[in-house]
Amino acid sequence: MRKTFFTLIALLLSLTTVNAQMLTPDGSITVTRQHTAVINKHMAPAMGPNRIAMDADERIMGYYDSDEMGENALGLNGSGQFKAGVEFTKAQIGHFVGGQITKVRFALGELIGASKVSVYKVALESGEMTLMSEEAVASTQKGWNDVTLTTPVAVEDGVDYLICYDFTSVPGKYPLVVDQDVNPGGAVDGGCLMYGNLGEGGEGWYNFGTQYGNFCIQAVVKGGSFPDEDITISSFTSSKFVQAGQNIAYSYRIKNNGNNIPSAYTIDVMLDNNVIATAETPVALTNSPQTVNGNATIPADAASGKHTLAVKVTKINGQAPTEYTEDDIAGMDVSVYAESMLRQKNLVEQFTSTKCTYCPLADPVLQKLSDMRGDIIIVAHHNKIPAAGDPMICDDALAISDMFNMSGNPSGMFNRYYEPSMELNADQTLTLGLGYNSQYVDLAAEMLNQVVENSNSVPAFANINIKTEYNESTRELSVEVYGSGVSEFKDYVGEDAALSVFLTEDGIQAAQTGGSRDEIHDNVMRKALSDAFGSAINWDGNTYSNKYTITLDSSWKPENMHVVAFINRPVTDNSAMDDVWINNAETCKLGESITAGIEAPITDKGTGVEVERYTVDGRKISKPVKGLNIVKMSDGRTIKVIVK
Repeated sequence: MRKTFFTLIALLLSLTTVNAQMLTPDGSITVTRQHTAVINKHMAPAMGPNRIAMDADERIMGYYDSDEMGENALGLNGSGQFKAGVEFTKAQIGHFVGGQITKVRFALGELIGASKVSVYKVALESGEMTLMSEEAVASTQKGWNDVTLTTPVAVEDGVDYLICYDFTSVPGKYPLVVDQDVNPGGAVDGGCLMYGNLGEGGEGWYNFGTQYGNFCIQAVVKGGSFPDEDITISSFTSSKFVQAGQNIAYSYRIKNNGNNIPSAYTIDVMLDNNVIATAETPVALTNSPQTVNGNATIPADAASGKHTLAVKVTKINGQAPTEYTEDDIAGMDVSVYAESMLRQKNLVEQFTSTKCTYCPLADPVLQKLSDMRGDIIIVAHHNKIPAAGDPMICDDALAISDMFNMSGNPSGMFNRYYEPSMELNADQTLTLGLGYNSQYVDLAAEMLNQVVENSNSVPAFANINIKTEYNESTRELSVEVYGSGVSEFKDYVGEDAALSVFLTEDGIQAAQTGGSRDEIHDNVMRKALSDAFGSAINWDGNTYSNKYTITLDSSWKPENMHVVAFINRPVTDNSAMDDVWINNAETCKLGESITAGIEAPITDKGTGVEVERYTVDGRKISKPVKGLNIVKMSDGRTIKVIVK
């Protein structure tokens, strides 16, 4: 299922990016980080692989090393002469040190006429670049273009290389093929560089991040310092949380990196260096990276808290490897937990604007998602993309948009969850585009529903109750958000976990570009009662209570307003994108209150087996206890059960 989901993600990303609208960015350093205002993405034409001819001692050096060509291609809005390039660092160079770059290849989605290939020694931070080889290309073809260098370039230790090709930009053309679908999770910062006059910084090298993946540019290297037998493991991913005694799914990428391809090898799965599973030759190795999926059972006696889950090559053709072993292991921290709580709601943060032509396309997608599940809260952050003038903008929504919205309008975040299948760049973005034409609405909602489900792999460790009191005569609103957490909440979510409390309003009428003059806007973020990114939780043992008071703006209609509260990891400029997740969320109308657990959606239809059980206050239990139990079923239902 995960492989299918990855394919769905790639397809939908390609369908929505051309709809996104973004501000024209600034930038003025030697390599300027550039957003996507000047770039469009398009599906490249289907092309069979162009098998490159190589000598026996030649290998492909690149972000991936197969003959596959990406299915997506970029193009610029403007006309002019440009270069598209990638930077090869130590991570890509590795054992190629001592060899020579003899050929360069680049993939095109459309013809660009004549071109030129250049290879530079480079220090991008200081702006120092030394041209090492240059080769004219009289004509180009769709697919891979293979260029033999008249002057080969020696691969030196401690040196980075920038390889690029020239192209003439024509609006409406998409020649620059990227690798995000054939190299998922392999994008790097420096894999999508472009030279030209692309911003206020004038002519120079611009870094487009890597939300598109890398340009499909490879080098062919003769020689190097490869051992006879060597296996490389990378890109290990898994759930952040797992209960003792339960299975945990994981994946990693593996490739042969030696002169010979081993016929057999052993992979050990380890928890804190203790072997918990072993796999014998899970895939037949090739010289290209392959993804391996597996699962292992966490020992029932594993202590609660953080552990390291890893996979390691322990044997190659029956022998323990003794050299070049630094890349034989890959892993990550996981937390083993003993108890959790009922997840109440899932938060969708929508980025939108009345000035955005394509933003109305998001509404059917989010409505379809809401219809599919009864636990969605939507908060619409109105912003200045692509232009100022939206009457529903507020400072808190702008702050959140500035921090997170790297995909343009319309887009959204889902529990601020980092989905590994969207690992397209080193900057990372938590947002997914929402601008789909009507024929793709069902497909998009299916994908987004799976993202929400994947985000629920992070258990809830605290519940949320909301109590509101509204005085109509003074327009004063009092809000108390309170609840309880598991005993190890601070170990799992952190001492610095934050509580965010927002006010939203429905039924606001305003003209919409791409819509009507009387468009109705719902879920509009009006103000954060906490800080925009959350405030400290006032804990007293395992319970907490945060209180807020506000006088409502005279233009707001309290009968159309909601309080939205959620517990989240703190957000700063230095936060990692996989560490800002939302742990639980809840909402209620002004003047009303809601209590965790009891007010959870309950149904009694359908079939399925029990997968989780909770007490009425939302505490997870391993077996029935006397009283009212809340049971989550495998078919998605939640039912009440009276245990006598």
